[in-house]
Amino acid sequence: MRTLCIIMRCSLFVQDPEHKILPADPKEKSVAIQWLFWQNAGLGPMQGQSNHFSRYAPEYIPYGVARYSTETKRLYSVLESALADGRSYIVR
Repeated sequence: MRTLCIIMRCSLFVQDPEHKILPADPKEKSVAIQWLFWQNAGLGPMQGQSNHFSRYAPEYIPYGVARYSTETKRLYSVLESALADGRSYIVR
């Protein structure tokens, strides 16, 4: 996890000096970074584990399937809540 955070931090602050990826406004930039970390540290890994236990595990492990599919659904509900006002995006 520490390595992931270091890589994300470097890519955010070193490769975007002209604000082409992230907003220039500090508040909007903060929101964008929060969603980026949410995806990379939350949704991505949980969805990967869910797919592994549901499709690729050599044996069916009910706990793994339930744990990761439930967490993936919860994370998607977080995203749905952010989009509930009719927007098709979460940050500008």
